[in-house]
Amino acid sequence: MKKPSPPLRPHERWAQFRFSVMLAQGNGVRRDFIAAYAWAELASQRGVERAKYVKEQLEQAMRPDQVQLAKDRAKDWKPAR
Repeated sequence: MKKPSPPLRPHERWAQFRFSVMLAQGNGVRRDFIAAYAWAELASQRGVERAKYVKEQLEQAMRPDQVQLAKDRAKDWKPAR
């Protein structure tokens, strides 16, 4: 039986948040609203309040099917450990 993954350390949730902002703005990476939303969703689930604002802003620029795809990706995400 596979052991559950250990919880993320605090700096990891902030890294998820910062990566979502980079993806949303296209800073150093190709702009990708779907990936940005997925990372913001993960950070939000882990207690980063500012990630909720990023998600709200992205939702205004995305179609509903894109938002759902991003939510599905976040739900299916598993840390590589």
